Amino acid sequence: MPVPGRGDAEPPRAGAQWTLLDNTYTSGANSADGHQWTVSATADGYIEQNYSANARSYPYDGGDPLAYSPEGFLWTSAVRAGKTVRVYGEFVNKPKVVDRQTGKRPTWTELWQDYQAKGNKYEITADTDNAALKPHLHPRYIGFPSIVSDQWRADQFLADLTDFEKTGKMPHLSILLLPNDHTMGTSPERPPPRRRRRRQRPGPGAHHRGADEVTLLERHADSGDRGRLAAWP
Repeated sequence: MPVPGRGDAEPPRAGAQWTLLDNTYTSGANSADGHQWTVSATADGYIEQNYSANARSYPYDGGDPLAYSPEGFLWTSAVRAGKTVRVYGEFVNKPKVVDRQTGKRPTWTELWQDYQAKGNKYEITADTDNAALKPHLHPRYIGFPSIVSDQWRADQFLADLTDFEKTGKMPHLSILLLPNDHTMGTSPERPPPRRRRRRQRPGPGAHHRGADEVTLLERHADSGDRGRLAAWP
């Protein structure tokens, strides 16, 4: 291929700067080890030998140092490489979803009705025990519990994306967790599976706006769930 800048007007190929892996899968059999594979590309002996028993924990949302890879995570690797990072929901093992007045946790229906009314009745904040992740975590975007709609989660990212577009600066690595492909059957106060899936996949103006700019879109870490991965430039 002719080299741009050396007397040839041919632009560089996109592949010279970006790697795109679409329809990728983790090696996890369930959430506890799937999340470790997703953010660390491995599951350690504790996770594998504790499989199914979950005697100490079920670390789908982090929170258990025994499950962590000694080599670190995607975000630690990015920081070591001098890249910027923003994480939305992954390894948020200390979420807070409460009524501002009563301090009680709302139901899915109450949260959805407040969202539709553009209210601010409930406090939603994200925190983690993972010290290396804390500086890069979106303060409100939680992973679980799934009583929070993925549309609300998408709104938090899109608000950031609007700011990125204004400033011309965007993190080199962004990780998003959209967990509501998990359904709740016919549980009271929860939407039925078909409607829940429909809400998770709205039209082009919602989740999908800006998807190509996202470095890592993690649908969920379970085996068989789709992801979208593009390496940072």
